[in-house]
Amino acid sequence: MIDLIKTSIKDSFIYSFGNIMLRISGFILLPVYLTQLSPAEYGILGLLEVTTQVLVQIFSLAMHLPLIRWYWAPEYHNKQKTIFFSTIMFSSLLAGLMLIIFLPWASTFAQFLFHDTNYANLIQLMLVSASLQIITMIPTTLARVQGKAILYTISHILNFIVSLLLTLFFILKLDMKVEGIYLAQILGYIVNILFLGRFIWQNSELNFDFTILKEMLNYSFPLALSSMASVLLTIADRYTLNILGQLSDVGVYSLGFKISNTLNVLVISSINLALTPLIYQKMEDPNNKRFYSKIMTYMTFGIMFFVLGLSLYSQEIVQLFAKDKAYWPAYRLVPILCFAIVFGMLKDLSTIGLNLKKKTKIIGLIVTIISFINVGLNFLFVSLLKTTGAALAMLLTQVIFFFVMFQAAQKQYRIPYEIQKIFKMLLLGGFLIGIGFFLFNENEPLIVRIFSKLFLIILFPIGLYLWNFYEPIEIQTIKGAWRKWRNPLNWKKNRSKIKLDRK
Repeated sequence: MIDLIKTSIKDSFIYSFGNIMLRISGFILLPVYLTQLSPAEYGILGLLEVTTQVLVQIFSLAMHLPLIRWYWAPEYHNKQKTIFFSTIMFSSLLAGLMLIIFLPWASTFAQFLFHDTNYANLIQLMLVSASLQIITMIPTTLARVQGKAILYTISHILNFIVSLLLTLFFILKLDMKVEGIYLAQILGYIVNILFLGRFIWQNSELNFDFTILKEMLNYSFPLALSSMASVLLTIADRYTLNILGQLSDVGVYSLGFKISNTLNVLVISSINLALTPLIYQKMEDPNNKRFYSKIMTYMTFGIMFFVLGLSLYSQEIVQLFAKDKAYWPAYRLVPILCFAIVFGMLKDLSTIGLNLKKKTKIIGLIVTIISFINVGLNFLFVSLLKTTGAALAMLLTQVIFFFVMFQAAQKQYRIPYEIQKIFKMLLLGGFLIGIGFFLFNENEPLIVRIFSKLFLIILFPIGLYLWNFYEPIEIQTIKGAWRKWRNPLNWKKNRSKIKLDRK
């Protein structure tokens, strides 16, 4: 069992590395975007990105999920290649159907989104990119199903490198703006498909099985509806800003969202990939509920340091990336959006009980209801406060989402989460961020701001100690770790001892 857990953790980190490399291109290119694109143009990019998410969720029908479920089913063991071939062919048909439906209406789509038919070519590029994303989702999922973590990661890294280099070439050399970004994405997906071509062929049997495909569709359709509702949660803010505000508002908000979302992309998603196998490994463990409870507590504790760092230094981060002062108000949105992401994480962790009890219909129902609440909150708050309103709507939605999901999950499978400790961390973190924003504004010298805010971050664990946050065993563990690692001269010896203990 220990070997299985180690393998799961190792593969999870490999997968997360591949995902991070693909997603991180947006952060690497951020300085280029902010110097080469106006806030309105960056707003166009933000709208196209969320529109792509919607189209991919609708037209993929979440077919990668039944592929995972059906591929290793004992009754279909001799039909694995047929299942894969049927899935990738059906996904390709769905991608083609999307192009047939929307390409002729590109001008109308452009008029709806941007009030300008001249952006029709951008809509066409976005549609092609979305269709290729739907197709590539299937072979990369198969690589995960077969445990080919290295192949999965290499394909993502290849996509990342091709897209990154071509984006730089198209924007900096050819001055192609947003068109260059999407053209680079398209070419990246094509290279990725060609790279996976041999893998696709080796795992295919030219036999389209309608019976199995129907079963897979019956399984995936409810999940697809839930996924669509989840996407609605992430896009309502930018669509509402576009309707009630201006494209420049969308651009400023998109920057604030991009910075705060590093919390999700680089930290939370990676931890989740490593933890998910362990959660299910612990299902039959008599001490599993304490384990699940501590996951929420310790994840929140660790994540709050990133929240404090991003929030307190949001002004410096925005000004470092964006020389255009029109982008600078984005820094005020970062703390609000960071806390929204924390509540989103808490919501996901609170669903452990529902997943263990296989009550996924409850999750789907709650997601759908909350999505409509989110749309209403966005129209209310954005009409009053524009970008700040969109951020507040996201935060309030995630708070409601957490409380509703938490209550539903506890009724099905009670876990003694340390909610009091969770809110101590959130309240103290919010208080320290408030002090940082109130006392150390742009009028203070940069060096003063940097060290003053660092002091506030250091105060976080100290403040929790004064608030009786830690258990005696946790204090002993912290003290023991400090004694063991405080002297850098002992680090090598300590690492060697850890390796011997593992053996």
